[in-house]
Amino acid sequence: MEDKKVIIPLTIGTSKDFLAIINQVTDWINRIDEKIGADLLYIIDGDFLEDAILADDEFFDTATKRKMITDAVVKEGEKIAGEIKAVFSEQGIEGSTKVLIGNPLEEIVRAARQTSAIAIISQTLPSGLLNVAPCPVIVFAPKKKSIRFIDAVTSWFGARSKTAPLRT
Repeated sequence: MEDKKVIIPLTIGTSKDFLAIINQVTDWINRIDEKIGADLLYIIDGDFLEDAILADDEFFDTATKRKMITDAVVKEGEKIAGEIKAVFSEQGIEGSTKVLIGNPLEEIVRAARQTSAIAIISQTLPSGLLNVAPCPVIVFAPKKKSIRFIDAVTSWFGARSKTAPLRT
């Protein structure tokens, strides 16, 4: 029997927030009849990485800055992906982690094709993914605490009144 996999892309902006939906994701995976594994991809956007390297005003040459910044970001990615993988392991879901540098959309699609993924599970929807994904894309949003309409309005007016000048 062929191993079934889901692809879970993480990025610098979404990885820590993923912990808010991890229970929803593990519940969904465990409800599937067959044993499913998860490939966690921590994707570092190559353009943003290059911008960070060029913006860094330390007195190092570009090659040294590139290595230092890349190593730091990759190390952080490995740490976060490892933490999420540990939660998956506790729930009986086998997983692997990879840290990739490149265009997030291209890396997600490439990984989904290489593993014949049955789904891509994400917290956000990268622009254009639905048009090129080789499998279904499932987006999980964090459960929001419900708020009464009157509380929201009161909150809004309360915030405005603290900053608005009084007229006499």
